[in-house]
Amino acid sequence: LRFQDDLLESLRALPWVEDAAASSDLPLDLGRHGTSVRPQGWDEAEDAPLLSVDFNLVSAGYFETLRIPLRAGRTFQEDDRKDTPLVAVVSERFAQEAWPGENPIGRTLRFGTRSLDVPLREVVGVVADTKNQVITEAPRAFVYLPLEQRYSSAVQITVRSDGASEPSQRGLREAILRSDPSMSIGLVAPLDQYTSLGTLPQRIAATLTTGLAGVALLLSGLGIYGVVSYSVSRRRQEIGVRMALGANRRAVSARFLLSGVRLAAPGLVVGTALSLLVGRALQSLLLELSPYDPWVLGGVGSTLLLVVTVAAWIPARRAARVDPAESLRGE
Repeated sequence: LRFQDDLLESLRALPWVEDAAASSDLPLDLGRHGTSVRPQGWDEAEDAPLLSVDFNLVSAGYFETLRIPLRAGRTFQEDDRKDTPLVAVVSERFAQEAWPGENPIGRTLRFGTRSLDVPLREVVGVVADTKNQVITEAPRAFVYLPLEQRYSSAVQITVRSDGASEPSQRGLREAILRSDPSMSIGLVAPLDQYTSLGTLPQRIAATLTTGLAGVALLLSGLGIYGVVSYSVSRRRQEIGVRMALGANRRAVSARFLLSGVRLAAPGLVVGTALSLLVGRALQSLLLELSPYDPWVLGGVGSTLLLVVTVAAWIPARRAARVDPAESLRGE
C-alpha cells in the first residue's frame, strides 16, 4: 500500500500528468467484481434479500482522473485510511435501488456478506452511473471502496496526461520502473485502447454491416447499369431513328438516365420505410445515436441515388452517341 501511495505521488509530480489514480478494475474491460450489500433500512434478517452490486477498489483521485461526475457528497480523500471510519461512494443507480427518493449521504451499508458482524460503511458520496463491462449495458448498482481501507495488490494505474499519447506511455513506464526496477508492468496503453473490448460487439457488427451494405450498394449499381445498358442495346435502332428525325442528344441521354432513376425510386421509398420500422431493433448496436437521424437517412438515400445516377448515366451517355446513319443502315 505504501508503494502505491508513493508511486501515485511521484506520478502526480510529473509536469505532463494532470492526475493519477489506482483501481482494481477499469470501465469497459469486460470484467467485473460482484457482491451483495445490505443497505441501511433493509430487513436485517439473515435470510432477507440483499442488493446485488458491482464494486471497485479505488484510490483518491480516481473519479477526478476518469472525469466521473460527482452528484452529491464528496469523493475519497487522502485521509480515508484504514484507521479512519469506513466509507463508500455509490452510483446513482445504487441510491435509487437502495433508498428511492431519499438522500443517501450519511446512510450506511454492510458490504459483501449476510453476517451482521461485518462493520458498517457510511456513504459519503454519489457519482454518476458508468458502463462497467460493455458500452450497451444498463446502469447497475455500483459501490466504490477506498483502496486505503481494503487493500489490493492487483491494481491498474490510470494517468490523465496533457501530452501526446506515445511519450506519455514511455514516461509512465519509466516512472514506474524508477519506483521499483523489479516491478512487472502489464499493458501500458491509452484508456480507449485498453477498454476497446467493451465496444467489440458493436465494432464487429458495424464492420459487418458496413461491408454488407457496400456489397448491396455495388450490386444495386451493377443491376441498374445492366438494365439500362440492355435497354439501350435493344433500342439502338429506335434511338437512331429518333436522332435522324431531329431528336436532341441530351434529350435521348436524359430519357435513359431518368429511366434508371425511376427504377431506384421505389427501392428508396421502401428502404427508408423499412429502416424506420426496424430502427428500434438496431438501437442496441448504436452508441448514443438515434436510428431515426434524418441526416443519416438522408445521407444514405443520397449516396444510393448518386450511385444509381452514375450507373444509369454511363449507358445513357452511350445512347446519346449512337450514330443515326449506322443505325438506319442496319435497319
